[in-house]
Amino acid sequence: MAAIPSILREYQQYRDTKAYSCVAFPEVIEIHDFADTSERCYGAAVYCKSKNLKSETLNRLITSKSRVAPIKSLTIPRLELCAAVLLAKLVKRVVAALQLETAELYLWSDSMIVLAWLRKEPMDLKTFVQNRVAKIQELYPNQLWRHVPSDQNPADLVSRGVEPDKLLQQNLWFNGPTFLSAKPIVPTQIMGNLPKERLITDYPFNCSGVDFSGHFFIKNKGQRKGNLFKVYSCIFVCFVFKAVHIELVSDLTSQAFIAALKRFMARRGKCAKLFSDNGKNFVGASNAVKKLLEIVRNPNEKLAIYLAAEGMEWKFIPERSPNFGGLWEAAIKSCKYHLKRVVNGINLTYEELLTVTVQIEGILNSRPLCPLSNNDDDFQVLTPAHFF
Repeated sequence: MAAIPSILREYQQYRDTKAYSCVAFPEVIEIHDFADTSERCYGAAVYCKSKNLKSETLNRLITSKSRVAPIKSLTIPRLELCAAVLLAKLVKRVVAALQLETAELYLWSDSMIVLAWLRKEPMDLKTFVQNRVAKIQELYPNQLWRHVPSDQNPADLVSRGVEPDKLLQQNLWFNGPTFLSAKPIVPTQIMGNLPKERLITDYPFNCSGVDFSGHFFIKNKGQRKGNLFKVYSCIFVCFVFKAVHIELVSDLTSQAFIAALKRFMARRGKCAKLFSDNGKNFVGASNAVKKLLEIVRNPNEKLAIYLAAEGMEWKFIPERSPNFGGLWEAAIKSCKYHLKRVVNGINLTYEELLTVTVQIEGILNSRPLCPLSNNDDDFQVLTPAHFF
């Protein structure tokens, strides 16, 4: 109790503290709101960021509010949720009082658990969390909520408290975190350079990627309850035109793959280069992909002799870089997309599955690459099938 008079005297310093709510002639006004909690208290702080045509910005504290934690002990995530409710109600009153309905709103919390709760449907949560999440979502949608690091959260000063003589030195409290004044950095996806095989002019399938997909179960023709057999699809993708060729193989032996490769080249022309995944990408991959690697890398296999006789070059993408194989991975995804919707779990015969895969191949090779002309009335498009 003896410390109360000294604290009150220190608070007299704030009478001379000047506050400027916004810059002159603001063009853009943003409301940034922060919530935080501790074991004893939780609170919220509201800031106004204003910017004019001269790109001058000013961040100022508008108001704050705190509450003592309930006597009944609550976990920190639940206290953080209580702080979020307090913040949402406070922002609603501030926006209505200052008539800032058109201002952009940003609500910040340093609790990832609370942000995860706000993305869920209230009915999926427990009663305590459900009621508060429903209240927050009623006031503001979860798209407005963002994460802020604890060391940049000014509401931390509300929840943990700060002595009056030190409060005047807290620039974080009066002006908000520094990132509010920083220029926004719009993230751009960094794209790697395409391999030279994708850029040179060449005939279809002269440079291709190959990968296995499956397995699929087939049944003997004419048998209602016979044994099921495994088959795999071997997918070849042209590097230049993105054309797709699909072959079915009955097993994962070198003889079966050589036969599929022969059928592929008999119909599409001789292939000079073949690319495939590297061994480091096969951790947890299917047995089909692992077997393909064993077939290619074993010098005693017949495939190595066949490749040498045909003058073909086999290359692997870099280790631990599955993004280099996105061309054939996308083709496998598109093939499975159509196959699952056509087959839908039904066990087909070999002839039926072969017919379906060839039809899917035709669909993929008929997909549009670009318009044939700049005329808006011309709906003809260029497809991979135009090149073979």
